[in-house]
Amino acid sequence: MLDLRRIRKNPQELLDGLEKRGKQVDLAELFRDDEDRRSLMAKAEALKNRRNEAGKEMAKVKRSGGDTKRIVDEMKQAGETINDLDEQIKLLDEKTEQFLLNIPNIPDETVPAGESQEIRRADTPRVFPYEPKTYRDIGTDLGIADFDTGAGQGLGARLQRALINFFLDTWAEAGCVEVQLPWGMSVTDLCKDMILDGSGLPTRRCAYSAQLNKVDVAYITKPEKSCEALEVITNQTEKFLSLLGMPCQVVCLGARELSHSSAKTYHVEVWLPSRSGYVEIASCSDYGDFMARRSAIRYREDPKGKPQLAHTLGSSLTVGTAMAAILENFQNEDGTVAIPQGLASYMGTEKIGKR
Repeated sequence: MLDLRRIRKNPQELLDGLEKRGKQVDLAELFRDDEDRRSLMAKAEALKNRRNEAGKEMAKVKRSGGDTKRIVDEMKQAGETINDLDEQIKLLDEKTEQFLLNIPNIPDETVPAGESQEIRRADTPRVFPYEPKTYRDIGTDLGIADFDTGAGQGLGARLQRALINFFLDTWAEAGCVEVQLPWGMSVTDLCKDMILDGSGLPTRRCAYSAQLNKVDVAYITKPEKSCEALEVITNQTEKFLSLLGMPCQVVCLGARELSHSSAKTYHVEVWLPSRSGYVEIASCSDYGDFMARRSAIRYREDPKGKPQLAHTLGSSLTVGTAMAAILENFQNEDGTVAIPQGLASYMGTEKIGKR
């Protein structure tokens, strides 16, 4: 969620960002509600101050033996008005929050305004002297996967488990702390409503999401470090695929393709021979303080200092796509599949053949 103060200070920044996304928004009602809220807040604050003064006056009148009825009536009326004003403020707050929840993040200035742009490629796709099979045909012929249900079996199930362990281990070696997610939670959710020690940032965590069959990574860092952190996450993902010998490319998404929460996203895409092209395997995003504001993820530079919003980043790698890429890129003409050297120790075998 965006900061209303940021919008109030520079509304053109938001309008330009939304135009880049191909969207429009009318801010007039938002600003009217904001002005009304601040006016109501001023009235409520003035009445609370008057009520406090009246309380002091009543104490003096009581000590002198005077009649306090007028002051009591005034305080009662002030209390009722304050309650009414607070209720109006609450309704405006809810309306404003709902409005802001529907506004997407402002794209980073480095995000392409038009189509997505290829940034770089790593490793050269293999040239087959024969017509390569699709991963579905390979898995079916070897009896290791049922792609109608998405279930691996035998060495297919072991391959999926090997890939999960490989990616979790390599992320751990890169400094991430592996966590086990409660059902229905994301890695970032684990830091919700927390105030972190600024000296300990970035906080890096990785986990396997069984619901989505993905290996997820969450980075929480200081605002000035988030752009750098996005490059680190993307480079690491690319490096891990290279360790498996899988040709890949990095693409910077255009503004119109960004998710609601993202300020900038790289897709890491892997080569699939059957398609003679690249397909997305991982998404790496910088959310700025957009998600941290909603989840109240903050940090302190000093134990006595004021908490500041952190920046959050995330990476999500699809294990099923990784398995498909292994089957296609390492298939042999005899129908077997070679296991990449970096994965062999996890598999306990160097080849998958027919049962």
